[in-house]
Amino acid sequence: MSPSFSPPVRLSTALLVSATLLAACSDSSDPVASTAEDSVRVDFDMEVPAYVSEELQVSLVWGDKDITAGWTGDELWSASADFPANTSNPLVVTFYDRNGEITLGSFEENFRTGNEALQSFRITANQFDTERWDSDNDGVSNINELINGTDPLLDETTQLEIRESYHDLTIPEAVGALNYISGYFEEILPGQRPYSEQSEFDQPFVRVPFTAGESQAVMIDIDENGTGTYSDLSRSEDFDTVHVENRVATRSNTDDVITWTGNNEFSDSSAGITTITDFNTETRLLDTQERRQTGVIERMRRGYGDDGTVRITYTLTGSVIDSSSMCEATAGTVTYDRGMDSVGIATISKSLQDQFWKVEVTGDGATPDRYLIQNLGTDFYCDFSEL
Repeated sequence: MSPSFSPPVRLSTALLVSATLLAACSDSSDPVASTAEDSVRVDFDMEVPAYVSEELQVSLVWGDKDITAGWTGDELWSASADFPANTSNPLVVTFYDRNGEITLGSFEENFRTGNEALQSFRITANQFDTERWDSDNDGVSNINELINGTDPLLDETTQLEIRESYHDLTIPEAVGALNYISGYFEEILPGQRPYSEQSEFDQPFVRVPFTAGESQAVMIDIDENGTGTYSDLSRSEDFDTVHVENRVATRSNTDDVITWTGNNEFSDSSAGITTITDFNTETRLLDTQERRQTGVIERMRRGYGDDGTVRITYTLTGSVIDSSSMCEATAGTVTYDRGMDSVGIATISKSLQDQFWKVEVTGDGATPDRYLIQNLGTDFYCDFSEL
């Protein structure tokens, strides 16, 4: 007997087959809905460090994505691409010159996409690491070498002139000022703790019979930890001149770091000269024979013929010199900005592995210069009783 179906069963079977076919057609003919769930569009806006070249490139790498960004103006670059949704990978953005030959800077961060249809991501210039990219390992980054007009693929230090020491022909000399300020107040301060002193002396100037005028007021108050204040105002006068020097400073001992902050003013009326020096130094113990000192010295001069302000900033590591209160600088950086003429900015630097100190002179109006020196030409004071 042939099988037979009643009309209701036949109708149910037809409806089931139709629904199955409709579902199959629906799944295979709607790729847009599937894509919207699985990927997102990400717009990248990037500001790179300032550097002008016709051969710059910016690339982005994320997972298996390798994208070349487009330049939009000034230091601005952009890129857009579709990424898998809800996925995390390291994002590496690299800034190149010479069409990819020289890396100028890079940005690295773990980047995770979301599930929105559109995302944006912004990177600023100061987020790019430029210091790590030094192709010739000469201590100067690729981008700074290109800005200074040197070749980042060639270590010029092997070709530089070697001089005995740094010497600025103007007054004051940078290294001389560093030596003087680093220990002036500490050397004249008694080692006793606590220590206090208050004294005054005043001898008025008399024309007939002639008596030179002299006065001095000293106030020192240092507690048992080595923290306190120092002031010394002295004045001398005769027929032709009034000579005044005012020294004011604060000393602190915090976590085995000795800090001096102060001001030294000097004037001479007959010569018509004035010098005002502001300073801050911090000295830290590294071990029994090593110290590190960081300082900022700003000196303003009038009446010397080369008036203006010089600024010296430095961080130096040094070894204690036997039978001395000084440390010999073995590594670090000194930056000397004359600011008053076309001498420019001199940067003197050395790592512990280097044989010589390197001097670089840059700045508007200055003639770029690079050379090596055998020694820094100065020591720094490091004999502090608490260290």
